[in-house]
Order: sequence, then structure tokens, then C-alpha cells
Amino acid sequence: MPDPDVLTLDVAPSRSVCDCKNSGVARPVVMRRCMRKAAMAMCALGVAGGLLVWRESRADAILSRIHHGMLVCASGDAATATLVGPLTSGGAMSAILPGAVANAAIPTDLLTGHQYAPAMVRLDVFESASGLLTVGGGTQSLSSALSASRKGRKLVMLSLHGATPKHVAQAIRAADMRHHVILAATNDAEARTAMAADGGMMIALPVRSAREEQHARRLVGSHRFAAYLPASATPELFALAHHDAEAVIADGPTTPDDPAKLQALLDEPVDIIVTDQPVRFAETMTGEDAARQ
Repeated sequence: MPDPDVLTLDVAPSRSVCDCKNSGVARPVVMRRCMRKAAMAMCALGVAGGLLVWRESRADAILSRIHHGMLVCASGDAATATLVGPLTSGGAMSAILPGAVANAAIPTDLLTGHQYAPAMVRLDVFESASGLLTVGGGTQSLSSALSASRKGRKLVMLSLHGATPKHVAQAIRAADMRHHVILAATNDAEARTAMAADGGMMIALPVRSAREEQHARRLVGSHRFAAYLPASATPELFALAHHDAEAVIADGPTTPDDPAKLQALLDEPVDIIVTDQPVRFAETMTGEDAARQ
């Protein structure tokens, strides 16, 4: 007979985790939860990796580079030489850029062995009757020049000298340089066809007065626009272009060794300075000793 002072409860024994696992009930639930968490983690890693690759692929994009400071853009023979780095002879250029003229005129300042290299090059594009696109006076194909620019992490400004903008845009996309190129148009018709050829590439238009700047702004609409000003433009025009355009481009002074003229230009809101003497320009801007370090 049970003790009346002792209360007893008839409680069924609880299952241990071990019992549940052995019964085959808990294991599928746990496995499904783990698999879902693993899948979510893998998905998050994939998205993060994709964003990193996308960001790196556009690390040299024009607006990003401008945001970090003014760019020096090499033009003329200096642009061709910039694509292959410091040179010691015309033969070196010919060896690295097939089709280039071996004894092409290389600016003296590019023969000094300075390690300074402009971040951007300006190339004139020409189209033959057969549709071949070339730069450098016809010595190099546009596709080869774009490939060299991409390899050297250079931005590019392409001046359209009658070349069909649609064909130029196709070559740029094929080289995966769409976010690294500015198309410089010389007139309204060229600008319109360039914008129609590719809605994402930046268009540069010459601006010599406030009226021309306002006209260019209306012409491009919502398209990305760079105002290309002469070095002698007034401070008011520089300020207007800086307000309306995504980028302000200016030709460097014809005498880059003149610190006063250079400083006057640097005091303006300029994003890209175009010069055929980039090394001398850099030396004047930073001091020759600093450029040689």
C-alpha cells in the first residue's frame, strides 16, 4: 500500500536526443535546417564575390578615377608611347606595338627613363574605305590600341575624325572598355550618332563659351557629358562647365615649363588635362626631383 504522505505522478519518460536520433525523427529535420543554412551562406558568399568582381572590373572607370584626383591625358606621339611604358628607342615601340613606325618621332622627355606614366591617352580614330579603324595616323588598329590600354589600365579618349561612331562603339565593347572610354565629338551630328551608338559611354563636346556650354547640355540631355575647354577659358566658363558636366577636360598650356600658366590652369576645377608633353607637365607640376623619384 502506497504511503499517503507521498504524492506520486505517473509521468511518461521523456525521449532523449539520442532516442530521437535513433528513432529517425529528428535527424531529417536537423539535416534539412543545416542544408538550408549552408545554402544561404553559399548564396551570400556568391553575391559578395560577384559584387567584388564587378567593383574590381570597374575600378579604373572614368568617374571613379576623376573622384580621386586630376588626370593627365597624353596626346599625340606621347599617347602611343604611354601604351608601352617608358621607352629607350623607337625600335622598342615597334617591337611592342606591331605596326607602329619604328623611327616614329618620340618626344625627348619620353626618352629620359622616367617611370611617370599618364593615366589616360587621347587617340585619333580614322576609318578606311574598307571599314578598318586605326589610330596613330593609321599605324595601329583601334582594337590593338584598346587591348593595350586595357592591359595597362589606361583610360582612353577617342577623337572621332569622321569614323563611324557605331563601328567605334562596337570595337570598344568588344575590348571590354566601355566604362573606360570618352568619345570626343567635334560637332552636333557626330555627338548625336555617338550617343545613339551607345547610351552608356561618356561624350565630350568642345565648349568655348557659355552659349556653347548651354547648347551642349541641351543636346546631350541625360547622357553623360564632358565639357572640353581650351586652356585659355575664363574662370566663369570653367565654373559653369564644372556645375553642368560630369567631367571638365582642358588642353594643357602650350608651354608646360611655365609654372605661372600651369598654376592658373590648376586653380580651375579641371578633371582631365590633355598634353603632348606629359612628363614635362608632371615635372613642372610636382617638381623635377619629385618626378624622378
